[in-house]
Amino acid sequence: MEDQGDNSKDEFLWEGGIEKTWEAVREDDEGRLRTNLLKTCLKEPRKGETDGAPLSRLNIMRHLYLIIDCTETVQLTDIEPSRMACTQKLLKSFIDQYFEKNQISKLGIILLRGNRAVYATRLTHLPEELYEGLESFNNSAFPGEPSLVNGLELAIEHFKSLSIAVPGEILIIMSSLSTCDPSDINIILETIKEAGIRCSMISFSAEVRLFRYLTQQTKGEFDVVLDGSHYRDLLLKHCVPTPAALVQNQSLVVIGFPSYNDDKKAILPCVCHTGKPDAPLTSAGYICPRCSSKYCEIPFECEICGMKLMTAANLARSYSQLFPMKPLKEVPRSVDIKKCFACQASFTEKDKTVYYCEICKRQFCHICNTFMQNTMNMCTGCADIPNLAWKERINQVQENKTNEGGSDSK
Repeated sequence: MEDQGDNSKDEFLWEGGIEKTWEAVREDDEGRLRTNLLKTCLKEPRKGETDGAPLSRLNIMRHLYLIIDCTETVQLTDIEPSRMACTQKLLKSFIDQYFEKNQISKLGIILLRGNRAVYATRLTHLPEELYEGLESFNNSAFPGEPSLVNGLELAIEHFKSLSIAVPGEILIIMSSLSTCDPSDINIILETIKEAGIRCSMISFSAEVRLFRYLTQQTKGEFDVVLDGSHYRDLLLKHCVPTPAALVQNQSLVVIGFPSYNDDKKAILPCVCHTGKPDAPLTSAGYICPRCSSKYCEIPFECEICGMKLMTAANLARSYSQLFPMKPLKEVPRSVDIKKCFACQASFTEKDKTVYYCEICKRQFCHICNTFMQNTMNMCTGCADIPNLAWKERINQVQENKTNEGGSDSK
């Protein structure tokens, strides 16, 4: 991998320049080994985090279905080692990141097996159930063409059965270039638009007009995978809370904060594992404040009374994702600045540019900027100043209300 200023010949996409890490190593004038791979890796994850509109209303509670094409085209090896193996590996990271950024949301998986669509995992709060559903995706390539309509109907049917009016989302991972459907896809498209469901698609092969039209009509996104690293960025982009619809049904959601109880006299299986052959017998658990049911993990939706069970930390972390950190500005490094404010590492002559926060007037290195954008979701310089971070959040809320009022007047 060469710098942008070098006159090196272009590589084919499947050669994956970032995978050939030995080509990124160069020897400088002093005989030391230098690489530009670190800077490239640091910039790529941050690209998907800062593309969203910071002043739009976001969904704090999401219901997302992954529809995965499991036909024989997933065995192609244009993405190393294969489309199937790469998808299964990246989906595990996607599940972790999704629940990290959406603490009170649900995720489900639907598999397209030829002309059939089956549930691998229904909408759930538990990542363990999703991991089990991914095991059925392993080595399960089926002949024929996928039926996109059957997969969409299965997801819509489950969305309609939910008691809480949460906007549904569908992310389709398509490997084939065509579908074999039992009915006209325009009929199901009208149903999706009426229900306010947002459909996005990631295609391995190429852009298909039908797929692009489906995402455009439902206010979703359509992307084509270039290589393995690009595929990862496209997936993780959908972990970020999505913009809410301009017109949607407002409804109150009852939330309960359960207490943790450890009663040695009541050793019973929890409700979330009742009926399973390996249900553990425990004395400790979280007690629902309405029906006194016991659960071993939260957040969870009570299966008895339907109350959303969570802690204050889950709610606070979900709320913090609604206010993404403003991207820091990349500026030439000032001679007076010797160290990064966050890690206190000294800048070298190679650090020609640094990242500058326009609010706290502090400067940061590449590594700290990436960590603050992707993990902390806040600037450490602003957090060091009392009440500055909260004042900035209040300003964002006021800007949101101002923009919404202006759009309504128009």
